[in-house]
Amino acid sequence: MRVEKLVEKGEVDVAFVVIPTQSKELEEQLIFEAPFVACLPKKHFLKDEHQITLAQLQHDEWILFDATFALRQIVIDSCRRENFVPNIAYSTTQWDLLMALVRDELGVAIVPRPLTEMYIQHLSVKEIGSQYIPWKIGLVVKKNSYKTNTLQAFLKIVSEVFQPNMEIKNTDRIQYFI
Repeated sequence: MRVEKLVEKGEVDVAFVVIPTQSKELEEQLIFEAPFVACLPKKHFLKDEHQITLAQLQHDEWILFDATFALRQIVIDSCRRENFVPNIAYSTTQWDLLMALVRDELGVAIVPRPLTEMYIQHLSVKEIGSQYIPWKIGLVVKKNSYKTNTLQAFLKIVSEVFQPNMEIKNTDRIQYFI
């Protein structure tokens, strides 16, 4: 969310962010989307379920991204849609620490599916059947701002490399977004 503010102020020309943004001053271009999934410790009582609802996790301790991350608000809003507020045990800015805390049975987490691929053997990853929670990554630029030739070329290249609505299979590429 801090990066959005930098673009809004004109201090940064372009940024990769979670969309939709909070700002009306920014133009957004979707470049990637993937679903959120539930990450549970291997011994969790729901480990054998194919799909779960968030409400089934309402009594668990939760591990969330730090309040500076848009992902945190997405998770909290999704829980509210199922009529509960998660019991947040830990917050972090590091996605690998978040996954390690789940692995070590200190709580559950809801994260974008691509973040789970490196940890899949250490976690129980479940689809969320009660609602679709999208992780949308996009480029933002300030509306009505001058776009240099370099910026225009960059936007064009990004559009060509990332096809909208395609799930990224190679998690190395998403590390730049986090």
